[in-house]
Amino acid sequence: MIKLSHLKHCRKFCISLLCALGMANAHAALNVTASADDGNVPANTLDDNIDTRWSANGSGQWIEYDLGATHTVDAVQIAFFRGDVRDATIDIQVSNDGGNWQTLFSGTPPTRTLAQQHFELDDTSARYVRIVGYGNSQNNWNSITEFDVVTLASGENIALGKATSQSSTGYEGVSSRAVDGNTNGNWNQGSITHTNNEYQPWWQVDLGSVRSIDQVNLWNRTNCCSSRLSAFYVLVSDVPFTSQTLSGALSQAGVSAYYFNDTAGSPTEINIDRTGRYVRVQLSGTNPLSLAEVEVIEGSEIVPPAPTGPDASWTYCAAEREQCAFSNIKEVAYGAGDSWNYSVELDGVTCNNTNLGDPVRGTVKSCWVRNAQQNYVAVRNLAELQNAISNSNQHIRMKRGVYEATALMSDNTTVFRFDGANNVLDFTGVTIQVPTKLLNSMSTQPIHSQVTYDVMGDNITFLNGTFENTYPNGQHDVTDFTAHNKNPDYWPARQMTEFRVWGNGVQFLNNTITVRGSYPYGYGDMLGKGAGSAVYLRKHAGVQISGDNVLIDGMKLTVLAFGHGIFMQGADNTVIKNSVVQGRMRLGADMYNDGPDSLMGPFNFEQQYPDHFVGLPIVRDLMYNLTEDGIRAYTQGTKLDGSVVRTGAITVEDTKVINMRGCITTPLASKPSYIKNVEIQGCSVGYALANNSDVINSRGDAGYGPLLHSTYDTRNNANVEITVTNIPSTGSHAFAYIAGSGHNITFLSDGSNPDVPREIRVGDTGDRWAGDPSYQDAANILLINETNQPVVLTETSRNITGESVGEVTDNGTGNSLK
Repeated sequence: MIKLSHLKHCRKFCISLLCALGMANAHAALNVTASADDGNVPANTLDDNIDTRWSANGSGQWIEYDLGATHTVDAVQIAFFRGDVRDATIDIQVSNDGGNWQTLFSGTPPTRTLAQQHFELDDTSARYVRIVGYGNSQNNWNSITEFDVVTLASGENIALGKATSQSSTGYEGVSSRAVDGNTNGNWNQGSITHTNNEYQPWWQVDLGSVRSIDQVNLWNRTNCCSSRLSAFYVLVSDVPFTSQTLSGALSQAGVSAYYFNDTAGSPTEINIDRTGRYVRVQLSGTNPLSLAEVEVIEGSEIVPPAPTGPDASWTYCAAEREQCAFSNIKEVAYGAGDSWNYSVELDGVTCNNTNLGDPVRGTVKSCWVRNAQQNYVAVRNLAELQNAISNSNQHIRMKRGVYEATALMSDNTTVFRFDGANNVLDFTGVTIQVPTKLLNSMSTQPIHSQVTYDVMGDNITFLNGTFENTYPNGQHDVTDFTAHNKNPDYWPARQMTEFRVWGNGVQFLNNTITVRGSYPYGYGDMLGKGAGSAVYLRKHAGVQISGDNVLIDGMKLTVLAFGHGIFMQGADNTVIKNSVVQGRMRLGADMYNDGPDSLMGPFNFEQQYPDHFVGLPIVRDLMYNLTEDGIRAYTQGTKLDGSVVRTGAITVEDTKVINMRGCITTPLASKPSYIKNVEIQGCSVGYALANNSDVINSRGDAGYGPLLHSTYDTRNNANVEITVTNIPSTGSHAFAYIAGSGHNITFLSDGSNPDVPREIRVGDTGDRWAGDPSYQDAANILLINETNQPVVLTETSRNITGESVGEVTDNGTGNSLK
């Protein structure tokens, strides 16, 4: 519906005026009139119902629409009564004053249909649109069932030269530089803003009046330090911001927040699609804030329709971007037409896409409420939360907001304990922050009892929550590893886990977890990972599962600490799907830059673990994982009742694991693993499997470690199909280490070529058992290699069959791989 020849900033505005007159929020400036009607009134053309109409008899009868303000009219859409069997004859006219009219179209519709028909017009500035009818091919009646007008956004940068401010000014980088029209990202050109190095610095512009905003374009600094402009918010408000803090701005009614996690470019375009007078850019961590330019692109004036609810059980509450105010618990429907998002809210909610999602893009929406259809327990603070989760058989709704934990439970090793059962915990719009300094105040005894969220009850559901650890300086992640490892406020008192799941039937649905704070951090496991480590370990893992039938669906888990992502100890039938587990990598050369007083300095930057690497210097051009494994199975675990049980079946589907030490490592499980539609990226080990496991339609690379690793030659009968992706690689590892028997393994190519040839080694378990042939057995394996990576069949391989595009070197016995 938008002509593609228009500028990229031109955006459709389809005004469905819907003047169902008498609605409380119908705009008085909008009006539809007609020269006459037969009782089928003009407003019927705006009710989204082709079964109603406006009708008037006689040549020259007209219907007129007042848009309320001047717009660039691009097109109109008209549905005609009985338009499937007859042709109407019309003029389409526009006017700025309602008296002088310009005809943009004369004729009949392009086709016969009951649906709306599109009339493309020459772009013309107008406030009024009139349809003049001259009867139809059967009689003199003029009848229209539905009408829309399409206007274009101006595309103008309305921030240019406007008043600006910022939280502080450093190096004479005044705030007005970001609206001077100069997008040059070189500091030396004198057109870049600069704040002090501070916590959550901000910059903002006052547009002078409330305007329609299509998008905000940001230009970053380019000659250095571009990474500072990352993990930031663009905030938009019709009224002044009442707080300089990020949490205060985010909680202010009527503020829309647009989060950008990556480093901004030149430009980075952020779609807004709302009105606003004040636009703020604010970092979420500690850094100077520098902007080369900020453009605020004007959009079309948004004229909301008179709303209708999902059905008669709902009561109108608020228009889009307004506060839907009520007390206690209500169900809220947000949307328009047939497209609605539903939620349960406590003490009101701002009616916008940020809070409630966007069920139908490009359409003005509204909020409707009704009484909750079941009983809920209302929770407004963390103390009330702890009381509620000690009880059972509840639906608990916590009020939207950001909450910071300030105290431990009486055992001094736990922050929250979920010992009730059969509870649904609705954390939609809730962020719970647990400072690393609080974790450091935990008791170090008894061992293995330190945990943030101790989930003891059965059948608990965590819904839509955000859970994160926070550093004292507010940083998203560590930049100075030496300082981090010297300050105990930045790590826990002892090795710990964020979520420890004892209960059976626990579900995590659409939660975001960010783990921060460990000692050591910055060097992976090269100082050790258990007993006998070179330093006292205070590891910090994400989710430990010991209960059965646990479901993780839609989790975004970021591990910025030395510890596992999700690991199973004694759990059976664990299902992980639609999730992302992500850690962090670091180049060896960067570790040397930490200096002699770093943790690695006293060891002359030589690795202290594992045994076969002890004494070897850190490799400068090698990427190292800073975490432990993404999804990991241990041999066994202790249940809540004290029994020790083997770890069982694990299913992983439609999930990504990125930059963890081992992406998916389940060889110690006693039951098969089922892995489908999974992608691994940049791990030291890609897939390591239990007996009889399946890897189906999955992807991965061997950039930083082997894509497939048989860590034991006693693991058999794996069925593997992996499409190989290629990333810039480091290190001297093999593409795959394959041992055991009865496997069917297929490596498919995605069409890209690796930058380094790496061997697929059959009859090899890698560094751990290097040189000991008793651990390297490989037999009766079918290998299909459709990549150009070479295959080496070692002396301990036998009866290996299949085909390989890459060259085959056969040192084994009875092999027929070709």
